[in-house]
Amino acid sequence: MARAKVLIQKEQRAKQIQNDMDWLSNTLPHLDTPTYQFGVGEHVRYGSMEESVVEEVLHGGKLYVIRCSVRKHNTEEMETVYHAAQWTDIRPIPVNCTTLERNQDLQLSFNPYTLEGVLHRYYHFGVDMDPFYQRGYVWEQADKELLIDSIFSNIKIGEIVFVKRDHTEVQASGCLYEILDGKQRLDAIRGYYENRYPYQGLYFNDLSAKDRHVFLERVVPIADLVRPDKETLLRCFLMLNRAGKHMDPEHLKAVEALLKEYDK
Repeated sequence: MARAKVLIQKEQRAKQIQNDMDWLSNTLPHLDTPTYQFGVGEHVRYGSMEESVVEEVLHGGKLYVIRCSVRKHNTEEMETVYHAAQWTDIRPIPVNCTTLERNQDLQLSFNPYTLEGVLHRYYHFGVDMDPFYQRGYVWEQADKELLIDSIFSNIKIGEIVFVKRDHTEVQASGCLYEILDGKQRLDAIRGYYENRYPYQGLYFNDLSAKDRHVFLERVVPIADLVRPDKETLLRCFLMLNRAGKHMDPEHLKAVEALLKEYDK
């Protein structure tokens, strides 16, 4: 009886491993050379398993066979299962307690808007283009025309983020929104629509009905930061503009100084 049970366990182990290996057969050619490796018998972190131990090292460390201890469903009893896994899914057991996540309260949700919808927001609800933390208008004519070229070439032009103001601010300013991220792009879109500069020698008024439709129906992701306090507003501005090449360092330092005043 005991021998039969062992044979059944070995068959189950082989089946579990083979199923994973079949799944990984298409993945293996795309795996880069491992930057870390484990030895047989080493304890590792694999998914949410209670305990995982390396059983075999395959293909120069690109694949591993792992023995895992898992809790049976709705019980305290543990059982052993086996998996084959790619090296990137296996990690050392962490020894450091890191806490890198921040800005958890700044969850921006982007929704698709046509440029016509963005312009409707600007003209009918008002968008303050010069809130106190924004830089001036720095795009040259060539920058604006490149954006219009992207619009007609069906190339992404990036997201635009607005601040939706509270009632008191709206009453004082006459604008329901202010621009938080995308000022230069919105100014270029508005300027072309208002016939203020040409693209390829053509003003908006010179376009065919088809090209006007293409321009106005181009979709851009839009998010709203709803009624934030000044500290949250500045943190969001810095968060959006530190990644990539958006703002010059001096302007970011100026906004950081403003944020420090609110932190005091």
